[in-house]
Amino acid sequence: MNPRTTWCPWDENEEIAALITTLQVTEQRLEALTGGEIDTVADRAGRSFLLRRAQEQLRLNEAVKQAAILNALPAQIALLDIQGRIVSVNDAWQRPATADADAGVALEIGNHRLGFADSLPGTSLSDSRRVELGIQSVLNGNAKSFSIEHPCHSPSEQRWFLTIVSPLAADHPNGAVVMRINVSERRRLEQEVIWAASREQQRFALDLHDVLAQELVGLSLLAASAAKEGQAGVAVDVSDLQQIAAIAAKTCQDARAMAHGLAPVGMASGNLEKALRRLASATEEMRDIGVSVNTHGHDVNDIEIGKVEHLYRIAQEAVWNAARHAQCSRTIISVNVRRGRVCLTIRDNGRGMTPGNGASGIGLELMHYRAHLIGGDLAIDSQRNGGTRVRCICPAS
Repeated sequence: MNPRTTWCPWDENEEIAALITTLQVTEQRLEALTGGEIDTVADRAGRSFLLRRAQEQLRLNEAVKQAAILNALPAQIALLDIQGRIVSVNDAWQRPATADADAGVALEIGNHRLGFADSLPGTSLSDSRRVELGIQSVLNGNAKSFSIEHPCHSPSEQRWFLTIVSPLAADHPNGAVVMRINVSERRRLEQEVIWAASREQQRFALDLHDVLAQELVGLSLLAASAAKEGQAGVAVDVSDLQQIAAIAAKTCQDARAMAHGLAPVGMASGNLEKALRRLASATEEMRDIGVSVNTHGHDVNDIEIGKVEHLYRIAQEAVWNAARHAQCSRTIISVNVRRGRVCLTIRDNGRGMTPGNGASGIGLELMHYRAHLIGGDLAIDSQRNGGTRVRCICPAS
């Protein structure tokens, strides 16, 4: 008879413990041999072995890199899991939460998406609800993305944000990324453009009233007087006819100057020099001040056509401000193109412009905005010998 074999659970446990010890010793030795830089090794037969510590370190390094990238972004970013709980947020998102702590706003990791939507300080209830529904639709896979632009005012300032929700994975629902971008500056500039357009309409209406209307009234009175003399059989005075002709010619000249201000000659073809010379001529006719244009460089008319209009409008605003507010008798427009850069300068010999005063403030803001659009810088300063200098420097193309 064969001897009966008795199974003992203690022997199996000891074997498991011995194998674990062997695995730990083996993993430590492999990590030492590979310098801790490899997460998987394989033998000659292709059988692989996963090094846990190295893989965890690589994962940690990758997470640190991703966090550094997200924290470097100016946008506010939050990561939600599939249930809509906040998994993590970047530094930019934490800053406004800290600033609004006095208002009782709290944003903690693990909050539900409803708490997340409600944590948008200054957001109205309807906007919070729309954000909530947008997040839900993306998490459920019913929408590929969601975006909304909404007010998010604080006690100290009015702010606008663009909130964008995108899925973490395109193939199946696996959470979402929520990004908020502060668009308050863009909103402010848009409003200033509207104000500037309204101001230009008012300026044009004043020019029509103060210039053309007055000249037409004078022309009408002289013509009526001449007609009445003719009906009475009295010989019409030649000097009256000459005065009528002079007023009519001046009225036509002023009308053309106004039209050129709205649609300057040379702009369609990108000829900045021609447009500036027409601006100088029109200003001299309308405002009775001397305006000259100086150009330097062979590439003045080779400036990128998309930048020509912005440069012209900057010069136009500077010249008009000088004519209206600086009490100057002379303005000089200079354009210098050198080494691929344009330098536009407008100088006057008046008392200078005051950036903060009334109507001109919006125009100055608009000049800065135009300079920013063409990748340039705008500077306004007073000159030692009196007058003001406006200078815009930007790439020619």
